[in-house]
Amino acid sequence: MKMVLVFDTDDREGMQTSMKMMRQILSDYARQNAPGGEIDFAGKIEFIKMLKDFRAFSWQKVEWKCDDEGNEYIPLKSYKEFADHVFTEKKNSGYYKPTWTKKR
Repeated sequence: MKMVLVFDTDDREGMQTSMKMMRQILSDYARQNAPGGEIDFAGKIEFIKMLKDFRAFSWQKVEWKCDDEGNEYIPLKSYKEFADHVFTEKKNSGYYKPTWTKKR
């Protein structure tokens, strides 16, 4: 599919409308054609919600481990489990929906 948008610099309102259309097309095209492993967040709010959800996930689902000095840590397997969940959510719906923060 090809599309031609006219960007008339003599028409300020038309120029703004053309830019808005180009941004929307680019945004839609980038989401549809992103390589399989790449995901992007719609903005800071979606990313912050994901971080908050990881915090709740780590409290509810993770068996914390202790190193030789007694410091607790989250095992790599749990990070992978959460990352897989995030990638699946983004792939299926395009937007990350918190799973564990809703349960509190």
